[in-house]
Amino acid sequence: MVAPPPPAKHSDSGINAENSGIKVSVIIPVYNVEKYLRECLDSVINQTLREIEIICIDDGSTDGSPQILEEYAAKDSRISVFPQKNAGVGAARNRGLLAAGGKYVSFIDPDDYLELRFYEKLYFAAEKDDFVIAKGIRPMVYEDGTQETPQIVNQRIADNNRQLVLKFSYEHQSAIYQRAYLLKKEAFYGSSSRSQDTTFLIKVCIDDPSITLVPDAQYFYRQHPKSAVHRKNRSYFDGNIVAFREKIEWLNKRAVFDDLYYKIIQYNLSSLTKRLWNELISDKSLVKYRNEYRKSVEETILHNVHDSEKLKNYLSFEDKKKSPTKPSVRLPKILIRLCACFILNKSARKRWRERHLKTK
Repeated sequence: MVAPPPPAKHSDSGINAENSGIKVSVIIPVYNVEKYLRECLDSVINQTLREIEIICIDDGSTDGSPQILEEYAAKDSRISVFPQKNAGVGAARNRGLLAAGGKYVSFIDPDDYLELRFYEKLYFAAEKDDFVIAKGIRPMVYEDGTQETPQIVNQRIADNNRQLVLKFSYEHQSAIYQRAYLLKKEAFYGSSSRSQDTTFLIKVCIDDPSITLVPDAQYFYRQHPKSAVHRKNRSYFDGNIVAFREKIEWLNKRAVFDDLYYKIIQYNLSSLTKRLWNELISDKSLVKYRNEYRKSVEETILHNVHDSEKLKNYLSFEDKKKSPTKPSVRLPKILIRLCACFILNKSARKRWRERHLKTK
């Protein structure tokens, strides 16, 4: 894959050079996140690992984010700000990667935040045995302050490091990566508006690089209605198809058509035919788009996969089965009223008991 052109350096850039003692380059793509940006930046500049550089790519923000970035850059010389026209989060991360000078790089979303020893823990864990990747955990933080910490990704990785590409399928933000390895593998993010993280991780993990897990290094992943993952419209579904196509094209260029090639495509295809398909059919506003979506997924397989016959059996779009509900018993209104009157009327109950006892 041809790498994006290197960025022009911003006049207020901080440390950014090879062999400058930078241990971790922190790359933050920023677009209209003024509500959360200060908390994110505070969690980075206050890290206990001080030898870091902070590369902020302002991806054409139209709110107060650029002013916040300039404010922080004026206070901390480690912060570099690169403004650009809106090109998407993948392009912003790629620009940051090419501008980085640290031994390791990290990618943070600007509405998330870190525990203060996050980079210290990951850096020294990676350095201990020269690991390519050091990965922490990613607790999800909700608007009401509650947290949830899924462990499934780390559990899969810990179970067996072989075929890491099938296990480390997301949570890319909760890790640091050797920068030289990423550049050697041309591990740049995809251009799609969706699913750039899995495109990136396929390129990083396909050759099973060494990885160490640091279960107490926490990256806090904020869940809020305006985050990209919660915006479900037509462009959201189109973006996932484009990303899927980009993954297949990259695998085709690699030209290794082994079992792993088909497993990776099958793994990503299942997301389109199951999870995303059910999200789509549950949205009444996108009824007319369903057939087009289905056709696009099918054509992507038939026209792009090396031997599409091997994956035809996986082109079934599965609807979630609704659990059967018991039929409700509806009583006539007049009967309900009579029962209510009988229960509330003490004298009526008394007369009924007297008659009933006499008959016995």
